[in-house]
This record gives sequence, structure tokens and C-alpha cells, in this order.
Amino acid sequence: MAKFHFDLEGVLKQCKNAEQVAQRDVAVLQLRLVELQTQLQNLDQEVKSVAEEMRQNNLIGKIDIRLITTHRRWQIAMERKALEIAKQIAEQQAKVAKAQSILAAAARDHKAIERLHEKQLAAFNAKEAKRELDLLDEAGMQIAYNHIVSERQGK
Repeated sequence: MAKFHFDLEGVLKQCKNAEQVAQRDVAVLQLRLVELQTQLQNLDQEVKSVAEEMRQNNLIGKIDIRLITTHRRWQIAMERKALEIAKQIAEQQAKVAKAQSILAAAARDHKAIERLHEKQLAAFNAKEAKRELDLLDEAGMQIAYNHIVSERQGK
């Protein structure tokens, strides 16, 4: 029995590898995006808790102006930091989107080569099945011929 050989096997492997690399790239970029979003959430929580502590402990009774101005400077610095993280998040989202489009293209290419492989394999299998049927038919014809010849010789 003949063996199936796909001429584009190397291309298929390359496409598969490219898709896997693109998947890893997307995963790494998404992980970084989640880290940045977590940083922003933690910063937001910190700002809220410090503001609540300021309201509860330092705005009752005698007011310390230096503490309030220091807190306000810290708050401004945290706002700047939050804006910087938000900017990084936007940049990271753009990187993730680009990586996802690369992944989609790699997956599309891989699927196209895979479909070609499947079509060629199906055609090969059909051809082999026909060849086997032809051989069986030929064997049947020879058996029938030998049977007819032996009957004639026996008479």
C-alpha cells in the first residue's frame, strides 16, 4: 500500500509554529495588561483608604495645615502616577490588539494549509480505495476466468 506524502508538510509545521508563537505573544502581552490594571486598582484602593483615614483622623478638632498640604501633594503625585499607568494600559491594549490580529492571521494561514492537507489526503485515500477495488475486481475476473477454463477442460 502506498503512503501519503504531503509536499507542504514543512509549510504546515511552520504555520503551526507561527500560530503557537503568536499565542504565546498574546498571552504575555495580556498578562502585562492585567498587571497594569491591577496596579491601577491597587493605587486607587490606596488613595481611597488614605483619603478615608485623613477624613476620620485628621480633620477633627485642631487642623494641621502641613499635614493637609502634604496629603494634597501626595494625592497629586498619585494622580500623576495613575495617569501614567492609564497611559501604559492604553499602549498595552494597542499591543494586545496588534498581537491578536497577528494571531488571527497565523491561525487563518495554518487552517488554510491544514484544509489543503485534508483535501489531498482525502483524494489520496479515494484513489487508493479505487486502486484496491480495481485490484479486487481484477482478481475476481482472473478467478472467474480460471474457473471457466477449468470447467471447459474438465468436460
